[in-house]
Amino acid sequence: MKKIICFLSLSMVLASCSSDDATSIEEILPMTVHLTKTIETDQDGSLTTVYTYDGNKIKETIDSDGYKMVFTYTGDLITRAVEYDDEGAIYGDDVYVYNAQGQLIQNFYSSEGYKDKYDYTHNADGTISVAKYTTAHNSDVYVLSYNGKIFSNKVEEYVAAIAGSPAFTATHTFTYDDKNNPMVNITGFDKLAFLGDRSATNYTNNVIKEVYTTSTNLNQPMSTSVYSYTDANFPATSVETYVDNGETVSTQYFY
Repeated sequence: MKKIICFLSLSMVLASCSSDDATSIEEILPMTVHLTKTIETDQDGSLTTVYTYDGNKIKETIDSDGYKMVFTYTGDLITRAVEYDDEGAIYGDDVYVYNAQGQLIQNFYSSEGYKDKYDYTHNADGTISVAKYTTAHNSDVYVLSYNGKIFSNKVEEYVAAIAGSPAFTATHTFTYDDKNNPMVNITGFDKLAFLGDRSATNYTNNVIKEVYTTSTNLNQPMSTSVYSYTDANFPATSVETYVDNGETVSTQYFY
């Protein structure tokens, strides 16, 4: 499924500013930089996404394939993101629930008759425990999919024993650059940066390598990303290469 939170996953490829822009990225203070467009290219073609804002709050994204995502805020917290398909029908719906401290504690997602629920517990050491639940098609009965823990640079998934196979821990570990994430200036982005099945809590930098390991001694590099940067230390371009098949995704980012 085309998950709404892909908007927040910045292992995507990155972009350069057009030479005919009225104001270059280098002339803008870093705290005012906002991503306005991406052009993502892979073996299947290219996809352009345009981002619009109300101040530092993201309003919507519109893709060249006709899909649109609209964001709702409550105060400075993103509380809903609805994705519409190329015919204007709702394709996916994300609802975000926070505690009194402004920490995300639940995420409800629905798309085409399927539902996911994530429960988050924020621990004293800065890690986040997560439990994911899913439903069957057109069902309201949630079944536990997995438990895990989210760190600043990795995500652990605790896989239960099934059909004679022993329980094990699967870990996605990320290596980051020391430059600015293109989404870092969006109000509320820091609260949602770890959304999804494989996202850590680091929201200020960009992933340059992902490795998958298990407690059963599997060690599998997943992808690597190479970036170029603007003078303001935001990504200008990137090429992400998937290790298993050698396929690449290239993106230009416009600010």
